[in-house]
Amino acid sequence: MNCYDLLMEVKEKKNIKSDNELAQFLKITRQSINGIKKGGGFNDEIAIKVAEITKRDLAEILLIREIQGEQNEKIRNAWERISKMTGIAASVLLAILITLPNIGYLDIKSGNYQEYTLCAVPNSGLSGFS
Repeated sequence: MNCYDLLMEVKEKKNIKSDNELAQFLKITRQSINGIKKGGGFNDEIAIKVAEITKRDLAEILLIREIQGEQNEKIRNAWERISKMTGIAASVLLAILITLPNIGYLDIKSGNYQEYTLCAVPNSGLSGFS
């Protein structure tokens, strides 16, 4: 995935037929589209628009842009590792929350067991936090 791929996703979602029309929609020049097509990036304003239109997290868009724009191979590889590690960590956390939505502890002083809901599972009767 690169910046041009993201623009093609915008084009598809907005049913835009040409790069000229895409440039007008994003309020950038056709030359800017060509630059992005050749491996260039886009500014923060375009990144925000892309995130909103594609329904992607802005952090993901910015990360894609940074990886693509980095000239130093070691730094680019580090960004790619960060991206993978973040994805793995988020997946593990989500798996834990889905499979174990409740957590409890025993209050030693009172002897009471208290349980808390970590996440709400749709259509399960679990909603909100307790």
